[in-house]
Amino acid sequence: MSIREIKFNRRKHKRYKVRDGAFAVLRSQSNSSQLGNIVDISKGGLSFHFLDTKTMPNEFSELDIFISGGGFLVSDVPVEIISQIPVEKEIPFFSVTTRRFCIKFGKLTDKIRSQLNCLIQDYSITDILPDNPA
Repeated sequence: MSIREIKFNRRKHKRYKVRDGAFAVLRSQSNSSQLGNIVDISKGGLSFHFLDTKTMPNEFSELDIFISGGGFLVSDVPVEIISQIPVEKEIPFFSVTTRRFCIKFGKLTDKIRSQLNCLIQDYSITDILPDNPA
């Protein structure tokens, strides 16, 4: 088995693509925040795209999730950042850099776990994503 196969096979939960309009806000203890569009979610974490501002704090500890137009909000989700990777530019000469945060959920309360399950059930697209990131 290759290193790549081992890396991708370590996932414990299926990932689901999320409909447009789902956002995440990472928050740090220094009251800095980072807003982005959620790309996919699982019971163990999520990933989202954001604009790289070059002034981001190193430590984010909590995440809020909301759906535009109201009706859904999950607050104070404990998180750990697994990785930040650049996203390939769709427009080659566009000067803004987009990055992808890959987030692992921390210890969840029953209420937050239930809210995340509702998000997956109600706002995800039924297609399950492959085990490797897009």
